[in-house]
Amino acid sequence: MTMFVLMDAPLRGVPLTAAAIIGAVFLLACTPLPSVDGRALFSRECSGCHGNSGDGDGALAVFVRTGVPNLRKLSQRNGGTFPERHVVVVVTRVSDFHEDVVAMPDFGDLLQAAPATYTAPDGEVIQTNRSVLDIVAYLKSIQS
Repeated sequence: MTMFVLMDAPLRGVPLTAAAIIGAVFLLACTPLPSVDGRALFSRECSGCHGNSGDGDGALAVFVRTGVPNLRKLSQRNGGTFPERHVVVVVTRVSDFHEDVVAMPDFGDLLQAAPATYTAPDGEVIQTNRSVLDIVAYLKSIQS
């Protein structure tokens, strides 16, 4: 078997296969991994009804007979604590217990992303996906 050897300065004498591996590792280390931005996901998937800032004033809100909630006030309406578990459940749509959210589509299935697990403060485990958790984190960050 013939082994090719690089003759360039820093890797002189290193077999080509090892140099290729080192180069690939270096390239991966320098290439940022694609990240999902909760704000961008919210803008793309939720702003039609909830508005760009989450105030419930999106272009489609006029078609929702029951009104669209202001998502910037979730903590305020919950005694000052962001209702993270509830938001994960509503967006993932793991339960139909929230009859008051009839106009919202089942976004958990629409937001196809890597599977993720959310563990609620009481220890309950909810299977969801990365996009849902990114949107929930964004919503938590915009509470007023």
